[in-house]
Amino acid sequence: MASAAHLNESSETLPRLVVISDVNVEQTGAGSLLLYRLLEGYPKDRLRVFCNPVYASSAAGARLPGIPYRDINYRFSRLLQTRFNPFGPVAAAYQMPLYARAVRRSLLDFRPQALMSVANGYLWFTAHALAKQLDIPLHLFLHEDWPQLITLHRRGRARNVVIAAARQLIRPIFARPGARFSVSPGMADELRARYGLETEVLYPNRGKDSPEPVVRVRDDASRPPTVAHAGFIHLAGNAALLRSVAASLEALGGYLDLYTQHTDQDLARLGLVGPTVRRIGYFPAREFAERVSGTAHALFLSASFDEKDRTHERTLFPSKLADYTGIGLPIFIWGPPHSSAARWARENPAAALLFTDQDPKPVADAIARVTQDAHYARTLAQGAVDVGKAFFELSTAREQLYRALRKAY
Repeated sequence: MASAAHLNESSETLPRLVVISDVNVEQTGAGSLLLYRLLEGYPKDRLRVFCNPVYASSAAGARLPGIPYRDINYRFSRLLQTRFNPFGPVAAAYQMPLYARAVRRSLLDFRPQALMSVANGYLWFTAHALAKQLDIPLHLFLHEDWPQLITLHRRGRARNVVIAAARQLIRPIFARPGARFSVSPGMADELRARYGLETEVLYPNRGKDSPEPVVRVRDDASRPPTVAHAGFIHLAGNAALLRSVAASLEALGGYLDLYTQHTDQDLARLGLVGPTVRRIGYFPAREFAERVSGTAHALFLSASFDEKDRTHERTLFPSKLADYTGIGLPIFIWGPPHSSAARWARENPAAALLFTDQDPKPVADAIARVTQDAHYARTLAQGAVDVGKAFFELSTAREQLYRALRKAY
């Protein structure tokens, strides 16, 4: 593990870096939080950030202090955005290099030596164009397969044609010099098989905002059985599993607590309503740990069983595990064997209870047991804490990033 002194010493040789990404560098959630934590210690005079204001947070203190952020307000014509045009995302991506000129103007006398982006949305095409113009490395974080992502809700022959066109579009980006970071072993396998691209696996990490990793199980069997879920619910298959957990908790006289930025209307559309389901709201990691440990018996993570979501679930790593494993409660992972969450749990059996069958009864039985058996709950929680320390330490992840940046610089 790298020491703080070593990280500070290595930062003196880091390149002047520009981040251009729809996944903004913010202390919010998922990929944004990953970037925020990795770059929090970056030299302030060597870092600039460009983002899409549509996806940016308006919360005070969400951004890196002392770092200039600039908005890139890109827009597409209605002809590209209509659901009747399956090629819209590919055509939109072709427009994004046009914004590279505006970025160069905004940089003034800041002369970047490297660019960084996330292969999500469209700004990574702008980052690639600018990297070509300046002849500098482009470092990419790969959380999803972009062609699959842009066609996620489409079906039929047109979808396959769009995917093929998108794959040809992004191949030159992958060939650009720079580091390539996969968020999971499944993502690394996919990129190797699909594009012949070798990548480093860089797991999500904890930060200064994370809770101290200790067991927080409360020995109080009189509380109603409560399971907590944090974060966005992106897929219908995930919502279905949450509804099943809610039904099991209703039978036990308990609650499903959702710590999320979803509105009540969002949850209603997902079918997550009723007296058993409680929308708690979003809280920073440390505050979330204190709140959830005072009310919940377990933390829940789902992966969709829907066949159409297979690639998505196999490659996307649930970033919430970085903080889940530090909260000190039992973790339930429910999803198909091919999902990255299930793969991680199989390889680290002490970290979580894994359920890979769609039968809800084993999940309901496990909820009942951790509610009534505090010793069992503490054993599970300690396993999660121990594994989390090995996988999600910030110093290890940051040194991995710094090493890659220095190598390409």
